Amino acid sequence: MGESTVAMGIDNDAGAAPNAPPQQLMERLKDYGQEHVFALWDELSPQERHLLLNDIQSLDLSRIDRIIRCSLRSHGLSVAAIEPVPESCVSSVEERTMEERERWWKMGLKAISEGKLAVLLLSGGQGTRLGSSDPKGCFNIGLPSGKSLFQLQAERILCVQRLATHAMNEGSAGSVAINWYIMTSPFTDDATRKFFESHKYFGLEADQVTFFQQGTIPCISKDGRYIMDTPYKVAKAPDGNGGVYSALKSSRLLEDMASRGIKYVDCYGVDNALVRVADPTFLGYFIDKGVAAAAKVVRKVLREEEFAPVKNANGSNYDTPDSARLLVLRLHARWVVAAGGFLTHSVPLYSTGVEVSPRCSYAGENLESICRGRTFHAPCEITF
Repeated sequence: MGESTVAMGIDNDAGAAPNAPPQQLMERLKDYGQEHVFALWDELSPQERHLLLNDIQSLDLSRIDRIIRCSLRSHGLSVAAIEPVPESCVSSVEERTMEERERWWKMGLKAISEGKLAVLLLSGGQGTRLGSSDPKGCFNIGLPSGKSLFQLQAERILCVQRLATHAMNEGSAGSVAINWYIMTSPFTDDATRKFFESHKYFGLEADQVTFFQQGTIPCISKDGRYIMDTPYKVAKAPDGNGGVYSALKSSRLLEDMASRGIKYVDCYGVDNALVRVADPTFLGYFIDKGVAAAAKVVRKVLREEEFAPVKNANGSNYDTPDSARLLVLRLHARWVVAAGGFLTHSVPLYSTGVEVSPRCSYAGENLESICRGRTFHAPCEITF
């Protein structure tokens, strides 16, 4: 049998960039007032022309145009009157009896033990305002443990899994896994994945953590025209937390959730050091009401049990890593005292406290065996 040879030649004209922008694409851009993206076409190299064409063709021009027009129309319009939510649709934990709260807690744990809850984290932002280019969830707010926001949240998921397992199986060998869906952006995706991998997913199983990217949209000028990052690339930015819906759809994660038997999704933002991830009480309340969606809010006063925002760099007037750290330490100090523990401190207690590992307690429960009769010197971390 003779040797078979495949000859491959290179056609210098194949795939060559056109001398002028494609007419059909130019007409579409004119329809949307964006033909200026080709303003420097004649100065571009063939490779740069290819890059520009690919960039423009990747855009959903009609959808972006609708967004721009809606945004421009809203300028100068009076804000619609905001009406209070009907009282029948609102419940306050403080106004509920302990029996009701306990019932919701158990309902939530039951649904979690049955694998019906997923947690959805909105984490597309960088810590730019915190002085960091890393994903915001990687930020260490200065707790005694040195844990990042990602680790604090992961360990709360681990704690809820343990609580659900214990409540439903009464200590049997069965285990509960809460699937964690983490929305990143093109600017944070790689760093977020590597951070989780390097920390071994903070004790979670790798297959219960799913990363997916939110989309991007072109940056626009005040008159609605695309801003160019380079002569051959449109400047883009993540499409915000609202982009989660299209991102879930395009990533086919709704089908993934359905295949896992997930019925409820707890969605939250990354920059709250006290966020109660997978809150069984709130989940139980939601199930009890039989509604399609619910939102949990905290008052702007007396919010220190669940809200410690990390938004601005230290030195700002509010919502800094330092202020969030103090909120965590003070709350956990109250937990320890309530559980029969004692604190000593070298600085005023209002400026310090203790950190209770989320692996020990989710919301101050089950601390008596660890704290009763013991003295802790603040600041410190209390763990198993």
